[in-house]
Order: sequence, then structure tokens, then C-alpha cells
Amino acid sequence: YATLRHFFSWLQRERLILENPVEGIRLKRPKSPPMKGYTSEEVAKLMRLCALDFRVAPTKKSRAIAARNEALVLAFLSTGLRLSEMASLLLEDLDLETGEVMLRKGKGGKGRRVGLVKEALSSLLRYLRHRVGESSHLWLNEEGRPLKPSGIASLVDRLCQRTGVKPKGCHAFRRTWATELFRAGAGIRQVQILGGWTNLEMPHRYSQMLSEDDAIQSLNAHNPLSRLLGRDTG
Repeated sequence: YATLRHFFSWLQRERLILENPVEGIRLKRPKSPPMKGYTSEEVAKLMRLCALDFRVAPTKKSRAIAARNEALVLAFLSTGLRLSEMASLLLEDLDLETGEVMLRKGKGGKGRRVGLVKEALSSLLRYLRHRVGESSHLWLNEEGRPLKPSGIASLVDRLCQRTGVKPKGCHAFRRTWATELFRAGAGIRQVQILGGWTNLEMPHRYSQMLSEDDAIQSLNAHNPLSRLLGRDTG
């Protein structure tokens, strides 16, 4: 449409036509395709593969790689970090007592704090015990050098392919994280802050992925009346 509009505007300026036939036409913005994350079944498959790789690993290096892969997937799902943010993490950014991660420079140069849930922290601690390399970066490759974003993306794709899970990219972990937060009853402002978004547009899009059943389950788990009456909603 834009090409046609500029073409006819040029014809009009050159006085080859009297009127621009597309002037005033406003096309509706096409709907964005549905954004998909990883399902619980797909996550379970990835976890089983990582656990198996660790159990059968024949060498110290291969055990370190298996432990790293599991810790990485769980870190994505626990923090909702972007690929570039995950790749930038340093050992000093971790508080291994609380599970808090300090992202010093996220998208737009803004830092924020995120947290690792118990399972993710436990997996990360195991990776650090087996980690091979002296780099200050958290995620290392087979040679002990920092993993670049492209390297992380490739290893996630390989894990998916080995389990028969359709590769959706590392950003699908972020979608999964946001969607599960909404399912757990988090508000859109909370998701925005934790995800490091500058506005509510993307959190709003992720919230549209919830179904009516999701909303009802969230209400049952976090009923405002029960909270007001001081009752346990668990």
C-alpha cells in the first residue's frame, strides 16, 4: 500500500494524474500472528533430556555441558530474560543465597533485578559445581569461553530437535514465563516491571494468550474476597 501511495503521489506531483486514487484510504493493521511459548509437556521433555544427558555423561566436560543446558533452560523460564540479557550475565551478578540476579544492562540500557525459583537455583548451583573454565561470564561453551547469544540460541534449538519439540527460539521461553505469571495471578504492571518493558504493549499482548479457563483458575487461586476476609487462598 505504501509503495502505491508514494507512486501515485509522484504521478500527481508530475501532473500526470489529477487525483491520487488511494488518497484517504486507510487499511486496517493486520493482526499479529499468535505468539507461542513452550507448553508444560515440551518443557518436561527438555528437562528429561537434560537429566538423561547428565546421568550418562562419560566425562567431566560432558557433565558440565549437561548441567549447563538444564540450568540455562530453567534460568530462562524462571527469569524471563531476553537472549542478549542471559548471555551478558556474569558470576558477580548472582546472589546464590537468595537466588536474586542483578541484570546490570538490559534492553535500552536499563538494569533490573530478577529471581531464580528454587528449582532453577538448585540447577544453577549444580552447573557451577561442574563448570569448566575461569571466565567471569556465567555461561561457557565446551572450551570454557563465554557463550554468545548465537551459541545459546543454537544449543536450545539442538535440545528441541533432539526431543522432537518444535524449535521456537529462546524468546519463546520469555513468552512462556510471562504467560505463566499471568496464570498465577500476576498483574500486568508486575509483569511489565519484571520483564523490563518500557510500556504495557507487550505484556498486554501476552495477556491475550490466556483463555477463559485460565482466568477462572487464577480467580479461584487468588480470589479477592478471600483476601479481603483474611482467608487462605491456597
